[in-house]
Amino acid sequence: MKIRFTLLILLVLSMVLAACAPAAPSPVPTEQSEPAAAEATATSAPAAEMVMEPVTLRVGAKCGPSPHAMPFFVLMAQTGGVLPGGAQIEFVPVTEPAQMTALLSAGKVDAMLGFIAQSANIYQKGVKNLRMLDVLLWKGFYVVAPQEVKSWEDLKGKTLLMPDPQGGPSQLALTSMRQAGFNPETDFTIQNLPASEAVQLMVSGKGDAAILSEPFVTITLNKAKQQGVALQIAPINLYDVYQAQAWESGQAPINGLLALQETLDDPALSAALAEMRTLYIEATEFMSANPDEASDLIVWQLMEHCDSNMSAKPLSMAIQSGRMVYGVTPARDLLPDLDAYIEEITQIEIDDVFYAEP
Repeated sequence: MKIRFTLLILLVLSMVLAACAPAAPSPVPTEQSEPAAAEATATSAPAAEMVMEPVTLRVGAKCGPSPHAMPFFVLMAQTGGVLPGGAQIEFVPVTEPAQMTALLSAGKVDAMLGFIAQSANIYQKGVKNLRMLDVLLWKGFYVVAPQEVKSWEDLKGKTLLMPDPQGGPSQLALTSMRQAGFNPETDFTIQNLPASEAVQLMVSGKGDAAILSEPFVTITLNKAKQQGVALQIAPINLYDVYQAQAWESGQAPINGLLALQETLDDPALSAALAEMRTLYIEATEFMSANPDEASDLIVWQLMEHCDSNMSAKPLSMAIQSGRMVYGVTPARDLLPDLDAYIEEITQIEIDDVFYAEP
Protein backbone atom coordinates (compact mmCIF):
# COMPACT_ATOMS: atom_id res chain seq x y z
CA MET A 1 0.00 0.00 0.00
CA LYS A 2 2.91 2.33 0.77
CA ILE A 3 4.52 1.53 -2.54
CA ARG A 4 1.38 2.28 -4.52
CA PHE A 5 0.88 5.56 -2.66
CA THR A 6 4.49 6.58 -3.26
CA LEU A 7 4.20 5.92 -7.04
CA LEU A 8 1.06 7.99 -7.17
CA ILE A 9 2.79 10.94 -5.50
CA LEU A 10 5.76 10.71 -7.93
CA LEU A 11 3.44 10.68 -10.95
CA VAL A 12 1.57 13.78 -9.78
CA LEU A 13 4.85 15.57 -9.05
CA SER A 14 6.26 14.87 -12.56
CA MET A 15 3.13 16.26 -14.19
CA VAL A 16 3.36 19.48 -12.13
CA LEU A 17 7.02 19.97 -13.03
CA ALA A 18 6.33 19.42 -16.78
CA ALA A 19 3.58 22.04 -16.78
CA CYS A 20 5.87 24.60 -15.14
CA ALA A 21 8.85 24.01 -17.45
CA PRO A 22 9.63 26.76 -20.14
CA ALA A 23 8.53 26.07 -23.74
CA ALA A 24 11.15 24.77 -26.14
CA PRO A 25 12.41 27.42 -28.63
CA SER A 26 11.06 27.30 -32.19
CA PRO A 27 13.54 26.01 -34.78
CA VAL A 28 15.57 28.80 -36.51
CA PRO A 29 14.66 29.18 -40.23
CA THR A 30 17.42 27.95 -42.47
CA GLU A 31 18.17 28.62 -46.16
CA GLN A 32 16.08 26.63 -48.59
CA SER A 33 17.71 23.61 -50.06
CA GLU A 34 18.58 23.76 -53.80
CA PRO A 35 15.78 21.44 -54.98
CA ALA A 36 13.15 23.35 -53.00
CA ALA A 37 14.46 26.73 -54.21
CA ALA A 38 14.40 25.57 -57.83
CA GLU A 39 10.86 24.33 -57.43
CA ALA A 40 9.73 27.65 -55.95
CA THR A 41 11.40 29.60 -58.78
CA ALA A 42 9.77 27.47 -61.42
CA THR A 43 6.32 27.90 -59.95
CA SER A 44 6.61 31.60 -59.08
CA ALA A 45 8.08 32.86 -62.42
CA PRO A 46 6.19 31.30 -65.32
CA ALA A 47 7.01 34.35 -67.48
CA ALA A 48 10.64 33.22 -67.66
CA GLU A 49 9.54 30.13 -69.54
CA MET A 50 7.53 32.05 -72.17
CA VAL A 51 9.00 31.99 -75.69
CA MET A 52 8.75 35.38 -77.40
CA GLU A 53 7.55 35.32 -81.00
CA PRO A 54 10.13 36.84 -83.41
CA VAL A 55 9.18 40.21 -84.83
CA THR A 56 8.10 40.26 -88.50
CA LEU A 57 8.98 43.12 -90.82
CA ARG A 58 6.48 43.25 -93.70
CA VAL A 59 8.04 44.75 -96.83
CA GLY A 60 5.98 45.66 -99.88
CA ALA A 61 7.58 45.80 -103.33
CA LYS A 62 6.65 45.31 -106.95
CA CYS A 63 6.41 41.64 -107.78
CA GLY A 64 8.80 41.51 -110.70
CA PRO A 65 12.43 42.06 -111.72
CA SER A 66 12.39 45.81 -111.05
CA PRO A 67 15.96 47.07 -110.59
CA HIS A 68 15.33 48.20 -107.00
CA ALA A 69 13.67 44.90 -106.07
CA MET A 70 16.50 42.74 -107.41
CA PRO A 71 18.89 43.32 -104.46
CA PHE A 72 15.98 42.73 -102.09
CA PHE A 73 15.34 39.33 -103.69
CA VAL A 74 19.05 38.52 -103.34
CA LEU A 75 19.02 39.25 -99.59
CA MET A 76 15.80 37.26 -99.19
CA ALA A 77 17.41 34.27 -100.87
CA GLN A 78 20.63 34.59 -98.89
CA THR A 79 18.93 34.92 -95.50
CA GLY A 80 15.85 32.80 -96.01
CA GLY A 81 13.91 35.82 -94.81
CA VAL A 82 15.48 35.69 -91.32
CA LEU A 83 17.64 38.64 -90.26
CA PRO A 84 20.78 38.20 -88.11
CA GLY A 85 18.98 39.49 -85.02
CA GLY A 86 16.23 36.89 -85.41
CA ALA A 87 13.55 39.10 -86.97
CA GLN A 88 11.74 37.76 -90.01
CA ILE A 89 11.04 39.51 -93.31
CA GLU A 90 7.70 38.94 -94.97
CA PHE A 91 7.63 39.95 -98.63
CA VAL A 92 4.29 41.49 -99.60
CA PRO A 93 3.99 41.40 -103.42
CA VAL A 94 2.40 44.43 -105.07
CA THR A 95 1.33 44.87 -108.69
CA GLU A 96 0.20 48.52 -108.88
CA PRO A 97 0.48 51.81 -106.94
CA ALA A 98 -3.16 51.74 -105.83
CA GLN A 99 -2.58 48.40 -104.14
CA MET A 100 0.49 49.71 -102.33
CA THR A 101 -1.50 52.74 -101.16
CA ALA A 102 -4.24 50.50 -99.77
CA LEU A 103 -1.78 48.24 -97.95
CA LEU A 104 0.03 51.18 -96.36
CA SER A 105 -3.22 52.87 -95.36
CA ALA A 106 -4.42 49.69 -93.65
CA GLY A 107 -1.08 49.14 -91.92
CA LYS A 108 -0.59 45.81 -93.66
CA VAL A 109 2.99 46.61 -94.64
CA ASP A 110 5.65 48.16 -92.43
CA ALA A 111 8.03 49.31 -95.16
CA MET A 112 8.17 49.53 -98.93
CA LEU A 113 10.55 49.67 -101.87
CA GLY A 114 9.31 51.86 -104.70
CA PHE A 115 9.76 54.65 -107.19
CA ILE A 116 10.57 58.04 -105.68
CA ALA A 117 7.82 59.93 -107.51
CA GLN A 118 5.28 57.16 -106.95
CA SER A 119 5.91 57.05 -103.21
CA ALA A 120 5.60 60.84 -103.02
CA ASN A 121 2.21 60.56 -104.73
CA ILE A 122 1.16 57.90 -102.20
CA TYR A 123 2.11 60.25 -99.37
CA GLN A 124 0.27 63.14 -100.96
CA LYS A 125 -2.86 61.03 -101.47
CA GLY A 126 -3.30 60.48 -97.76
CA VAL A 127 -0.66 58.13 -96.37
CA LYS A 128 0.78 60.96 -94.28
CA ASN A 129 2.67 58.60 -91.96
CA LEU A 130 4.91 57.39 -94.81
CA ARG A 131 8.59 58.36 -94.47
CA MET A 132 11.41 58.13 -97.00
CA LEU A 133 14.61 56.73 -95.52
CA ASP A 134 17.00 56.11 -98.40
CA VAL A 135 17.46 56.54 -102.12
CA LEU A 136 18.55 53.17 -103.52
CA LEU A 137 18.88 53.46 -107.29
CA TRP A 138 20.29 56.26 -109.42
CA LYS A 139 20.03 54.91 -112.94
CA GLY A 140 17.94 52.19 -114.59
CA PHE A 141 15.38 53.72 -117.02
CA TYR A 142 15.91 54.24 -120.75
CA VAL A 143 14.17 55.04 -124.03
CA VAL A 144 14.44 52.15 -126.49
CA ALA A 145 13.76 53.12 -130.12
CA PRO A 146 14.90 52.56 -133.74
CA GLN A 147 18.35 53.74 -134.73
CA GLU A 148 17.17 56.99 -136.31
CA VAL A 149 15.61 58.37 -133.12
CA LYS A 150 17.85 60.98 -131.52
CA SER A 151 15.40 63.17 -129.56
CA TRP A 152 11.77 63.62 -128.52
CA GLU A 153 11.32 65.65 -131.70
CA ASP A 154 11.91 62.50 -133.74
CA LEU A 155 9.06 60.81 -131.85
CA LYS A 156 6.48 63.57 -132.14
CA GLY A 157 3.18 62.11 -133.32
CA LYS A 158 4.45 58.57 -132.69
CA THR A 159 3.27 55.84 -130.33
CA LEU A 160 5.21 55.57 -127.09
CA LEU A 161 4.92 52.50 -124.90
CA MET A 162 5.12 53.10 -121.15
CA PRO A 163 4.33 51.22 -117.94
CA ASP A 164 1.81 52.46 -115.37
CA PRO A 165 1.56 56.27 -115.63
CA GLN A 166 2.43 56.54 -111.91
CA GLY A 167 5.49 54.34 -112.36
CA GLY A 168 9.03 55.67 -112.29
CA PRO A 169 9.89 55.31 -116.01
CA SER A 170 6.67 57.05 -117.06
CA GLN A 171 6.98 59.88 -114.54
CA LEU A 172 10.55 60.61 -115.55
CA ALA A 173 9.81 60.43 -119.29
CA LEU A 174 6.79 62.72 -119.03
CA THR A 175 8.88 65.28 -117.16
CA SER A 176 11.61 65.06 -119.79
CA MET A 177 9.04 65.63 -122.57
CA ARG A 178 7.61 68.70 -120.87
CA GLN A 179 11.04 70.19 -120.30
CA ALA A 180 11.86 69.65 -123.99
CA GLY A 181 8.82 71.77 -124.85
CA PHE A 182 6.33 69.03 -125.70
CA ASN A 183 2.85 68.29 -124.40
CA PRO A 184 2.75 64.55 -123.60
CA GLU A 185 -1.02 64.43 -124.07
CA THR A 186 -1.16 66.02 -127.50
CA ASP A 187 2.27 65.55 -129.09
CA PHE A 188 2.49 61.80 -128.57
CA THR A 189 0.23 58.76 -128.46
CA ILE A 190 1.02 57.15 -125.13
CA GLN A 191 0.05 53.54 -124.55
CA ASN A 192 0.35 52.22 -121.00
CA LEU A 193 0.98 48.49 -120.72
CA PRO A 194 3.18 46.02 -118.83
CA ALA A 195 6.86 45.98 -119.70
CA SER A 196 6.69 42.41 -121.00
CA GLU A 197 4.08 43.44 -123.57
CA ALA A 198 6.07 46.52 -124.56
CA VAL A 199 9.06 44.28 -125.25
CA GLN A 200 7.05 42.11 -127.64
CA LEU A 201 5.57 45.08 -129.47
CA MET A 202 8.95 46.73 -129.93
CA VAL A 203 10.58 43.56 -131.19
CA SER A 204 7.73 43.02 -133.66
CA GLY A 205 7.97 46.61 -134.91
CA LYS A 206 4.56 47.70 -133.57
CA GLY A 207 5.89 50.41 -131.26
CA ASP A 208 7.83 53.52 -132.17
CA ALA A 209 9.59 53.72 -128.80
CA ALA A 210 9.34 52.30 -125.29
CA ILE A 211 10.35 53.70 -121.93
CA LEU A 212 11.66 50.71 -120.00
CA SER A 213 13.63 49.80 -116.92
CA GLU A 214 16.31 47.18 -116.72
CA PRO A 215 16.36 44.21 -117.21
CA PHE A 216 13.65 44.79 -119.87
CA VAL A 217 15.99 47.07 -121.81
CA THR A 218 18.50 44.24 -122.12
CA ILE A 219 15.76 41.74 -122.99
CA THR A 220 14.39 44.00 -125.73
CA LEU A 221 17.79 44.66 -127.32
CA ASN A 222 18.73 40.95 -127.27
CA LYS A 223 15.46 39.78 -128.80
CA ALA A 224 15.58 42.51 -131.43
CA LYS A 225 19.10 41.50 -132.40
CA GLN A 226 18.07 37.85 -132.71
CA GLN A 227 15.21 38.81 -135.03
CA GLY A 228 17.20 41.31 -137.08
CA VAL A 229 15.37 44.39 -135.78
CA ALA A 230 17.58 47.45 -135.32
CA LEU A 231 16.85 48.96 -131.93
CA GLN A 232 18.99 51.09 -129.66
CA ILE A 233 18.99 52.98 -126.40
CA ALA A 234 18.05 56.38 -127.74
CA PRO A 235 20.28 59.33 -126.73
CA ILE A 236 17.42 60.89 -124.73
CA ASN A 237 18.77 61.49 -121.25
CA LEU A 238 16.01 61.04 -118.70
CA TYR A 239 18.34 62.13 -115.90
CA ASP A 240 18.79 65.75 -116.93
CA VAL A 241 15.38 66.83 -115.67
CA TYR A 242 17.00 68.40 -112.61
CA GLN A 243 20.54 69.66 -112.09
CA ALA A 244 21.62 68.99 -108.52
CA GLN A 245 24.60 69.52 -106.29
CA ALA A 246 23.65 66.57 -104.10
CA TRP A 247 24.24 63.88 -106.74
CA GLU A 248 26.31 63.20 -109.83
CA SER A 249 25.40 64.63 -113.21
CA GLY A 250 23.70 62.07 -115.46
CA GLN A 251 22.00 60.39 -112.51
CA ALA A 252 18.83 61.01 -110.56
CA PRO A 253 17.02 59.54 -107.53
CA ILE A 254 15.00 56.66 -108.97
CA ASN A 255 13.91 54.32 -106.19
CA GLY A 256 13.75 54.47 -102.44
CA LEU A 257 13.23 52.62 -99.17
CA LEU A 258 10.33 53.97 -97.13
CA ALA A 259 8.63 53.02 -93.87
CA LEU A 260 5.62 54.01 -91.85
CA GLN A 261 6.31 56.28 -88.88
CA GLU A 262 4.87 53.58 -86.62
CA THR A 263 7.60 51.23 -87.87
CA LEU A 264 10.30 53.76 -87.05
CA ASP A 265 8.81 54.31 -83.58
CA ASP A 266 8.75 50.59 -82.76
CA PRO A 267 12.17 49.55 -81.34
CA ALA A 268 12.02 45.96 -82.62
CA LEU A 269 10.76 46.85 -86.10
CA SER A 270 13.17 49.76 -86.38
CA ALA A 271 16.09 47.48 -85.49
CA ALA A 272 14.96 44.93 -88.08
CA LEU A 273 14.68 47.66 -90.70
CA ALA A 274 18.22 48.84 -89.94
CA GLU A 275 19.48 45.28 -90.44
CA MET A 276 17.64 45.02 -93.74
CA ARG A 277 19.16 48.30 -94.95
CA THR A 278 22.64 46.93 -94.27
CA LEU A 279 21.90 43.67 -96.06
CA TYR A 280 20.47 45.56 -99.05
CA ILE A 281 23.77 47.37 -99.48
CA GLU A 282 25.64 44.08 -99.23
CA ALA A 283 23.28 42.55 -101.79
CA THR A 284 24.04 45.27 -104.35
CA GLU A 285 27.75 44.60 -103.86
CA PHE A 286 27.18 40.87 -104.21
CA MET A 287 25.25 41.40 -107.45
CA SER A 288 28.09 43.41 -108.94
CA ALA A 289 30.74 40.86 -107.99
CA ASN A 290 28.66 37.73 -108.75
CA PRO A 291 26.14 38.56 -111.52
CA ASP A 292 25.46 34.96 -112.53
CA GLU A 293 24.93 33.66 -109.00
CA ALA A 294 22.88 36.71 -108.06
CA SER A 295 20.67 36.24 -111.11
CA ASP A 296 19.98 32.64 -110.14
CA LEU A 297 18.92 33.80 -106.68
CA ILE A 298 16.65 36.49 -108.13
CA VAL A 299 15.01 34.03 -110.53
CA TRP A 300 14.43 31.61 -107.66
CA GLN A 301 12.66 34.31 -105.63
CA LEU A 302 10.61 35.46 -108.64
CA MET A 303 9.41 31.90 -109.21
CA GLU A 304 8.55 31.46 -105.52
CA HIS A 305 6.76 34.77 -104.94
CA CYS A 306 5.67 36.10 -108.33
CA ASP A 307 4.97 33.02 -110.45
CA SER A 308 7.54 34.33 -112.92
CA ASN A 309 9.32 32.44 -115.67
CA MET A 310 12.11 35.01 -115.99
CA SER A 311 15.41 33.65 -117.26
CA ALA A 312 18.63 34.26 -115.35
CA LYS A 313 20.77 35.11 -118.38
CA PRO A 314 19.23 38.52 -119.25
CA LEU A 315 19.31 39.46 -115.57
CA SER A 316 23.03 38.72 -115.44
CA MET A 317 23.61 40.68 -118.63
CA ALA A 318 21.64 43.63 -117.26
CA ILE A 319 23.70 43.62 -114.05
CA GLN A 320 26.93 43.57 -116.06
CA SER A 321 25.76 46.27 -118.49
CA GLY A 322 26.42 49.10 -116.06
CA ARG A 323 23.00 50.58 -116.81
CA MET A 324 21.83 50.07 -113.22
CA VAL A 325 23.59 52.34 -110.74
CA TYR A 326 23.06 51.68 -107.03
CA GLY A 327 23.98 53.85 -104.08
CA VAL A 328 22.08 53.66 -100.80
CA THR A 329 21.99 57.27 -99.56
CA PRO A 330 19.92 58.69 -96.67
CA ALA A 331 17.18 60.93 -98.06
CA ARG A 332 17.92 63.72 -95.58
CA ASP A 333 21.46 63.96 -96.95
CA LEU A 334 20.05 64.90 -100.37
CA LEU A 335 17.93 67.84 -99.29
CA PRO A 336 16.97 70.37 -100.54
CA ASP A 337 17.73 69.00 -104.03
CA LEU A 338 15.69 65.83 -103.50
CA ASP A 339 12.64 67.84 -102.47
CA ALA A 340 12.92 70.15 -105.50
CA TYR A 341 13.46 67.15 -107.81
CA ILE A 342 10.31 65.40 -106.57
CA GLU A 343 8.31 68.60 -106.95
CA GLU A 344 9.58 68.97 -110.53
CA ILE A 345 8.43 65.46 -111.45
CA THR A 346 5.15 65.22 -109.53
CA GLN A 347 4.15 68.89 -109.80
CA ILE A 348 3.21 68.79 -106.10
CA GLU A 349 4.90 70.19 -103.01
CA ILE A 350 5.94 67.68 -100.36
CA ASP A 351 6.13 68.43 -96.63
CA ASP A 352 9.55 68.07 -95.01
CA VAL A 353 8.10 65.49 -92.61
CA PHE A 354 8.01 63.07 -95.56
CA TYR A 355 11.77 62.64 -95.17
CA ALA A 356 12.69 60.44 -92.21
CA GLU A 357 14.80 61.91 -89.46
CA PRO A 358 18.33 60.45 -89.20
